[in-house]
Amino acid sequence: MIQEGQSSFRSQVSYVNLVAVLVMTALIIVVSNSKVGALVFAAIGVVWTGITLRSSIDVGDEGFTVRGLLRTRRLSWEDTDAFVVVGLAGEAISTAAEATRVPMLSVVAALTSGGELVRVPGTASTPIDPDFPAHAAAELNRRLRLRSPVATAAATNGSGAVAPVLSRG
Repeated sequence: MIQEGQSSFRSQVSYVNLVAVLVMTALIIVVSNSKVGALVFAAIGVVWTGITLRSSIDVGDEGFTVRGLLRTRRLSWEDTDAFVVVGLAGEAISTAAEATRVPMLSVVAALTSGGELVRVPGTASTPIDPDFPAHAAAELNRRLRLRSPVATAAATNGSGAVAPVLSRG
C-alpha cells in the first residue's frame, strides 16, 4: 500500500525471497537429507534477501536516491522525465496495461532526461502485492509533476502512454 507523502518505496519482494529460501532449505533437508547443502543454500539466500531488502527508491526534497542491488545513484528531479513500470525484458509497460495488471516481477524504473532507464529490483511486484510497481510509479510521478510539471507530460507524450525507451540502464 502506497501512502501519500511516503519517503521510501520498496516492495515486499525481499520477504517473498526469504520465504522461498526457507521453503527450499526445508525441501533440501527433507528430500536429499543434506544439511550442508541446505546450509549453503540458506546462507546464499539470506545474503540475496539482504541485498534485495537494500534496493529501494528514497525520496528527498532535492531529488531521489535509487538503491539498486549493488549500486546507489542519486538523481535530481530535473534529471528525471518519468517513473515507469518495466517488465523482466526491460520493456516499459503502458499505463493502460498498468490499469489491468502488471506482470509478476515487474519493477519501477526512473526514465532520465538522457533516455536512460534506471531499474529498481526492490520494487518488484509479488504475489503478496502485485500492484505495487504501478501504485509506486503513480505516486512518484505525482511528486515529479509537483517539482517538474513538464517532465512527466513530456515522457508520456501528454496522453498517459509511456514514450519509447531510448536505452536501458
